[in-house]
Amino acid sequence: MSWDEIIGLTITAALIGGAVGAALAALAWRCGVALVERREHTRQAFARWLAARLTFSRASASFVAAFRTLAAERRDSPQFRLRMEEAQRARVSWSEALRGLDLAKAMLLTSVHDPAIDRRLGEYEPDLGESLRDAVAGDSKGVEKWLYELRAADQRALDFVRGATASTQGKQSIRCKRWAHLTTPIRNIVDRWSRG
Repeated sequence: MSWDEIIGLTITAALIGGAVGAALAALAWRCGVALVERREHTRQAFARWLAARLTFSRASASFVAAFRTLAAERRDSPQFRLRMEEAQRARVSWSEALRGLDLAKAMLLTSVHDPAIDRRLGEYEPDLGESLRDAVAGDSKGVEKWLYELRAADQRALDFVRGATASTQGKQSIRCKRWAHLTTPIRNIVDRWSRG
């Protein structure tokens, strides 16, 4: 084989190797970008759910306060109609907050495909039953206890979101790990060539 053929084969092999290496590097880069976007989407879904949860808690507290104030007002009082309107606004806000929480939960469940998250979200179902009615009809100690439990549930939800979003930062898909592993030798060769 002549020197011209050897040089031609070497140049052809280098071009093919460079093209394959560039394609693998581009694929690994695209995989990394997709992973970052997926993580950010997941974090945003958790943030939306937490915001909706906290909004629902505030709306529940306003609902209880408005209906307790209405219950304390005499029907023949000039303030009764205003208290009634305030209670109706609180009811509308509470209903909107509940719809927002349902939407945020649905978005979170479709964004995160993890059965453990599904189970954990079940622990944070909104209070729609007896305790809300008891808080409206009960005494001030009962309301204080209910507000304390509401704040404690909000704190648990915050801790849950912090833990869940921290655990998504380190996860990497198997396919991305394989591509990163495959392209490491190629990136090392390209780095050495670029240095001279």
